[in-house]
Amino acid sequence: MLNAKEVIELLSIIEKNGTIFIAQNLGPDYLTNQETERLLRIGIDPARTYLPHKDFIMQQFYLGLISDAMGSDVQKVTLADIKRNLKAGKYIPQTFAEKAAIESVRKQFLGDIRSINGKVFTNVSGIISDNEAKNREAYEKVIRDEIERGKLERKTNRQIANEIHHKIGDWSRDFDKIVEYIGHQAFDEGRAALYERKSGKDANVYKDVYPGACKHCIRLYLTAGIGSKPVVFKLSTLRTNGTNIGRKVADLKPVIGSTHPYCRCTINRLEDGMIWDPKEGRFIREKKIKIEGRKPVKITFGNKVYNV
Repeated sequence: MLNAKEVIELLSIIEKNGTIFIAQNLGPDYLTNQETERLLRIGIDPARTYLPHKDFIMQQFYLGLISDAMGSDVQKVTLADIKRNLKAGKYIPQTFAEKAAIESVRKQFLGDIRSINGKVFTNVSGIISDNEAKNREAYEKVIRDEIERGKLERKTNRQIANEIHHKIGDWSRDFDKIVEYIGHQAFDEGRAALYERKSGKDANVYKDVYPGACKHCIRLYLTAGIGSKPVVFKLSTLRTNGTNIGRKVADLKPVIGSTHPYCRCTINRLEDGMIWDPKEGRFIREKKIKIEGRKPVKITFGNKVYNV
């Protein structure tokens, strides 16, 4: 069976990996003093592990920010393009509200990562103790028989390894769900940031609800099912609703980002002069309206400048 030193070493690896992941993806400011000291002791400097242009939350936020401005051109944008522009600082500075929105997404991600790391830690501890307890009686019976004891030790360790292997799939799915949720949250926050810059906090917005969407998104964002006119909200209303984390299904509210895990409904703006065309199933421009005194928002991406 695993001895005390091996158990401690295994659990220490799990804890260390979770800490390194936080340092790499969120930065040293999101580590506790104890976590920082632990990494420094093993020769890892948290300040050097974080590279802002590789921050996937910022990448998604920036992609959301440029997606509306670039229209169909955004389909040609690659992750390498985004990293290159972030590294060069070629994006518009964030307002206080945008920084707060990104910080909120980061804290949610931090909480989720700590939670899944704790779950892995607890699962592994449980697997080890359950298997060792299960085999303890047989182990004690052959305590003087070195050959039989060795067989039992190998059997127990093999069982532990097999159960941990089976659990890896669950942990991976949980992690993928978190990354997808947070990624879409940051993307929608980027789009919302552009709308607020252009039309203020009470900008009119709606959600693009795609075929195959769940009944909750259909209920919250559409007037009469898939293909029908979307419900129009004030951006400030969705902002006030926060996120649906912790809410029961019956209490879900319309929000800026993901309504639930795996939600892909995307926030969109309703421009002045747009009306719903039921035949085309989309908002179309009824007439061109010139808004006096409103300066266009300038979005720079690479060598191109978009005025929106």
